[in-house]
Amino acid sequence: MKTYTNYAPGTRGITVNSDNGPYIHYLDPGQSVKLDPKDVIAASDLGEKPTQVSSEEADRVAALEAENAELKQQVEGQADQITKLTADLEKVTKPAK
Repeated sequence: MKTYTNYAPGTRGITVNSDNGPYIHYLDPGQSVKLDPKDVIAASDLGEKPTQVSSEEADRVAALEAENAELKQQVEGQADQITKLTADLEKVTKPAK
């Protein structure tokens, strides 16, 4: 088994031979798959693994990860607020007995 990883920007395909005939296995950027090299008919240019990340790009990634964490916290807070508001709405709209 060999691991194929798509380092290219954009989806790429690998043509694979199977018992049911050839098919194309698509890989999104950063996605990997393990395949038997004997079954691979053709593979698109999957790009090359980056050898070194520049400090500017590392800073950009760190900033995006921090922003992502902040947005996740905001979503969690909003989910709690939605739950409370839904409960309040159910209390208000409950028919009188």
